[in-house]
Amino acid sequence: MTLPTARPAIPAPTAPIARVTLLALTAVALSLGCGGGQTQGSAFDPSVRDDGTTMVELERRLSIDPIPPVADVAVGVFGDHSLVGVPLAAGEPWTFEHPVDCRPVLGGGVVVGSGNNEMFGLDARTGKLLWTRKAGGCLRGAGDDGQVTVVSARPVTGFGGIVVAIARDGLVVRQVEDDSNIGVPAIVDGVVFLPWEGRYVSAYDLSVGQEVARVRLADRVTRAFVTGGALFFGERRITRFDDRLTLAPKGKATTTALPVRPLPDDPRWLDSGLDVLPPRPQPSDRIRLYARPRARGAPGFSADRYAATHGRVAMGLDATTGSIVWVHAHDADFLGGAAYEGGFALCDADGTITFLSADTGAVLGHTSLGKPADVCVVQADAFTPPAEAAAPAPARPLRDQIADALQLRYIDASPIQRFLLAELAASPDPRATETLIDLVVGKVVLEDLAPVAQAALASRSTGAQYLREALALRYDFLEGIESRPPVAPLADAAARAGDRESAPLLLRHLLDPVAPSAEVERAAAALAQLAGPAEVPALQQFFAMYRSEPSDASLVLAVAHVARALTRLGSSAPVRAAAADPYTSPAVRAKLTALAPDAATPSPDTAAPPPNATIPTP
Repeated sequence: MTLPTARPAIPAPTAPIARVTLLALTAVALSLGCGGGQTQGSAFDPSVRDDGTTMVELERRLSIDPIPPVADVAVGVFGDHSLVGVPLAAGEPWTFEHPVDCRPVLGGGVVVGSGNNEMFGLDARTGKLLWTRKAGGCLRGAGDDGQVTVVSARPVTGFGGIVVAIARDGLVVRQVEDDSNIGVPAIVDGVVFLPWEGRYVSAYDLSVGQEVARVRLADRVTRAFVTGGALFFGERRITRFDDRLTLAPKGKATTTALPVRPLPDDPRWLDSGLDVLPPRPQPSDRIRLYARPRARGAPGFSADRYAATHGRVAMGLDATTGSIVWVHAHDADFLGGAAYEGGFALCDADGTITFLSADTGAVLGHTSLGKPADVCVVQADAFTPPAEAAAPAPARPLRDQIADALQLRYIDASPIQRFLLAELAASPDPRATETLIDLVVGKVVLEDLAPVAQAALASRSTGAQYLREALALRYDFLEGIESRPPVAPLADAAARAGDRESAPLLLRHLLDPVAPSAEVERAAAALAQLAGPAEVPALQQFFAMYRSEPSDASLVLAVAHVARALTRLGSSAPVRAAAADPYTSPAVRAKLTALAPDAATPSPDTAAPPPNATIPTP
């Protein structure tokens, strides 16, 4: 929709616009219902105390009528002058042209934007222009109850807060400019909830023009928002507006938070409601958390899930433990999203909104803005995916989902892929070993992550059968096998697993003349633990061949490992003899003296065998 070049004059407000008219300079005492507490004193005055009783009585009054759901929409910004939106469930995309100086905000059924010293409101479902007014500053957030839109903005000076309540016909109902920092507001049935100074929430009744309740929360609060028919306050921790609010000052209200789980680049769920965002993409857009707090019952989150995005990867996590439940690999960067009951709606840079199951991460459907987006804002409440997507395909195993994400190629993929490799390494699923082997052998991870993938494989202690299958592979040009198995990490994993059945396969790589010395060393280290009596002759052969190696540090260590294996298996005589033999490499002898200290000095009457002679089994 194109904004008309000639606009009607903005009607005069129904109430005078003064420096502080939204909250009176002196709040008048107001009793709610039958008796109860009262809030008295100056607006935004932290010295005024309230135990939350007035808020609870207000909650009883407002709970008579259910809170209607907010609009389920996605809105994208393109360049610095174009907005596009689309309803999530059904409907065609809409376009609205207007300069934008800061990111638009969603509140209820309204999109609020700001640019060129003008604020405007659009119907979120259709993009229809509802009102405009002259205004400066950048938007912090908005709330809407179907009748009035309440907008919070940061002043041009960057200090304090501005709040304006605007009716559907464009009339300014109330306005405030105050030195207090006012966060993102919400409005329910004509009552505005204003978080301020990071600690307080004041309730202001538009019908009487007074602050009617106030509460001080134990946790930081810069946002008020409606979801699932309930009202919430908070930022990192969320408190529900219910009959336990009187316990808020003591930190015992209905409060919940996402589990503390280190994730790449520290994604956040709700940023500070005091911040303003530009219309251009920010790194934090790609790295976010999404969750839907429960509207009723015990505190917690819908489906006991929350989602995290990092570039083209989305993850579903258990909202109690923080453990990963599913991983979704995407073909474009995620820029925004929202949680709804049973799922997540995630908007990407191509302008596609993808609906994912909270339980399994299965794709439930899509809709589209119709064009790529620079930024994307999503709001979901009563949304349900299309009926045709009600029976998605069965979810693939988590290890395979992670493998898909590890094969993505895009800028800044390394942090999330390192994280997912660590998840595979720690997985109790034995087949995670098979997945890691496939990733390493196939060389499908980014080049700089290849050592990380090998280290993850080396740390495994389960899935021994897959280790043996990989160790059984060997380079054979004539047979067309052109890649060697990753012997070093496979050997480490076999040793961790204590898999003695791997010993004959490791021995073959130990004696392979074309094997790199670093692989030989790791195979020898594993054999020091896993070799049995059947491997003794071959171990003696290797020991005799390389005990005189003068320079290669890896081979020196390999010989020492084999010496330990022979000693453990009761065949220490060759080790003792080599420790006293002048033909033994000094570097090797230094290692052997720890195993045979009484043979450290060569005997003058000992005949030294040729350096590469095979020492028979005693």
